[in-house]
Amino acid sequence: MRTEKEINNIKKRLIKKVNEKGIYENFGVKEIRNLKDKYHYNDLCINDLYLNKEQIRTRVLINNFNDWCLTYNG
Repeated sequence: MRTEKEINNIKKRLIKKVNEKGIYENFGVKEIRNLKDKYHYNDLCINDLYLNKEQIRTRVLINNFNDWCLTYNG
């Protein structure tokens, strides 16, 4: 739940920023990088067998947020 709430807050901040300044290149990249660092997300980990349920859930949330950033157009 903590990760989901944090991502929703980041989305709100990004939307506010887009409304003020417009969409920009590399939208959300810094925020995604910070989340990956904070939650020890490893891009090279392709086998989820070694992750617990919370880690898998966090990976899914971060991946979904990444997809949202890539497709968001204001």
